[in-house]
Amino acid sequence: MKIFWFLILFPSFFADVLHSSRLALDGDSVIISFPAPVTGRLQASLFIKEQAKPYVSEPLYLIETSQISIPCPTGTDTLTSVLAELTQWKYVPFANKSLFGSGRGQFRQGVSISSDEFGHLFVIDRAQDQVLKFDSQLELLKVIGGFRWDKNSSAEKDRYSIEEAGFDEPFDLSPSSKLSYYISDSRNGRVIETDLDGNFLRELNTRDRFDEPTSIQVSARNELFVMDSRRDRIQVFNSMRQPSWYIGGYGRTPERLNKPRDFVITREDELVVLDTGNRLLKRFTSNARFLDSATIPSHIQRLCTDSYHLVFALGKQTIAYSPDLKPWPPSLIPFPEKFIPVDCTSLPNGNLVFLEEKNSAISVFVPKVQTDRHSFSL
Repeated sequence: MKIFWFLILFPSFFADVLHSSRLALDGDSVIISFPAPVTGRLQASLFIKEQAKPYVSEPLYLIETSQISIPCPTGTDTLTSVLAELTQWKYVPFANKSLFGSGRGQFRQGVSISSDEFGHLFVIDRAQDQVLKFDSQLELLKVIGGFRWDKNSSAEKDRYSIEEAGFDEPFDLSPSSKLSYYISDSRNGRVIETDLDGNFLRELNTRDRFDEPTSIQVSARNELFVMDSRRDRIQVFNSMRQPSWYIGGYGRTPERLNKPRDFVITREDELVVLDTGNRLLKRFTSNARFLDSATIPSHIQRLCTDSYHLVFALGKQTIAYSPDLKPWPPSLIPFPEKFIPVDCTSLPNGNLVFLEEKNSAISVFVPKVQTDRHSFSL
């Protein structure tokens, strides 16, 4: 196995724009004009007379924006000052490691990569029907499924099959806030829960069996979302893991889905769903209300998010979108030529980790971030 590390040079990607920006008041809105078009995330704190705490705006995603309007809930005549915070970021390559093979810590058909709050990485190898758990340095920690979970260096002693942990085309893994993992076992039509050591805890019960559970995620409110691809919907389980409602169902109307492939949970528990049959990204609230959509190329196969809630649509060409589905400039990540990731995940430190089909490679990109703050007095 070879691991390739790249020298990281941090050039000055961003100009300090807020200090040379202008602020104006227009009715009940605050207008900030930038000296040049800006791409990034802006949040403003509006300080209001006789209020102890400022009003903090929702994060605004700016794409080549020269001017932004921020509504003031009490009217601009009550303002004393405005504190603006602009965050800009790009990713640079850090490491690349090929793990193709059948030996310890290797895989032949990686279909999914995910991470937990401790920075562990999980790769699902469909060729061997197993889940591999790595540390942040890509050293193997444990295996579940086709091999027994342990730290034994001998793979030959570890093959086994038990009813609870025997997978048939596992697809995705999601950690939960209760220190457990959920794994979608597609061809067995089930979702199982394990503890942190990979011990089987339970199989989720549904009113009617999953046809083909694929993508799976746990929200900040500890609700579990499971995509049932053959039923063209996402089943939602409450915090007690009781089936509560679903998103989608077959159809071509905005709130319906046709051959959904993947989904991600973004800011405020909104969902972005990859609807391949309709060639759309669709945005929903977590309680299934349709918000809007964006057209995508037919080659897009998976979705992931970064720590700033951008949505990455992965395929022959990776496209980034803001949480409200506006295309982000392609300069965000300098992908190598013929780089075709099948999945990606964001680590707690902000690093993005991509899983490539070619050579079963894992590539790490680190964010170069600049946060610019400026206070405008009125």
